[in-house]
Amino acid sequence: MTIGLTQADREALAASRLFRAVDMDQVEHLLKGCTVRDLRENEILLNLGDKPTRDIFVVVWGRVSVHLAGRGAPSYTFIGAGECVGEMSAVDGEPISATVVAVEDTRLLVIPEAVVWSLVNTSHAVAQNLLYVLTRRMRYDNAAIVNGLDRQRELEHAASTDGLTGLHNRRWMNLAFRRQIERCERDDVPVSLVLIDVDGLKALNDRAGHLAGDTLICVVAGVLTRHLRPGDLLARFGGDEFCVLLPDTARSAALGIADRLRAAVEVEATDSRLQLWAPATISCGIASSPPASTLDDLIHAADVALYRAKEKGRNVVSD
Repeated sequence: MTIGLTQADREALAASRLFRAVDMDQVEHLLKGCTVRDLRENEILLNLGDKPTRDIFVVVWGRVSVHLAGRGAPSYTFIGAGECVGEMSAVDGEPISATVVAVEDTRLLVIPEAVVWSLVNTSHAVAQNLLYVLTRRMRYDNAAIVNGLDRQRELEHAASTDGLTGLHNRRWMNLAFRRQIERCERDDVPVSLVLIDVDGLKALNDRAGHLAGDTLICVVAGVLTRHLRPGDLLARFGGDEFCVLLPDTARSAALGIADRLRAAVEVEATDSRLQLWAPATISCGIASSPPASTLDDLIHAADVALYRAKEKGRNVVSD
């Protein structure tokens, strides 16, 4: 068998994935065309983007790490004794798709391309094992892609969600509201925006602490969510303010919707933890397009209207 392999190495090789259930006497003459390569810890075996080696490496003992984005990137997986490295590039002839580095001192059996295909032609078991290795690698890669997409979705959700209320945040609002406003403009239909301020939040924070204030914010968010129409968009604008976009809704209808939200909060926004001296209330400022035409225009106009509502004594809707 190959020079450089000890008897223990040969036994480990016979138990490897590529040679499982293979009559080693049948392929021994082919393995004489292989070589042994010893890697020191941190030594690179394969470099991302290099030309294909057309060799398959079987880890006799030791362990290597695989880095899909190069050596400086986190390891994608580890490959230990009995497993193969480089089989994808050896089969498809494409450049090396990952950097492979020895995690510890490692011994590899290097099987040249010509020997690989001779082994396949000589042993049905080798052919079956190689097919298994390739299939498992693709299945593993598919699972990693799915996991990566799931993680990406989680990060996107976290980036667009308010951590306190679970509502969409201002980052999401800036994108989603603008799309709806542009859609309403194309369809030549009105759109309205309601800017909502929770009355007396600062006084509650000063009296009962910020946890009580956070509870009130969450309670109001729940009431608003329950009383909006399916097509309406709700986001936490920041601090004690919420923002609602009402597509296909003219100013007169928006005033009615905002007043319904105001009344619902006054009735439903109660919680034993709030220590309120009076029912929770909100003030609302309304803006519509036309005359406002952009999200910034609507927010500015609604903010002016909200200031007027506050001047009127709070728990008021104004436009």
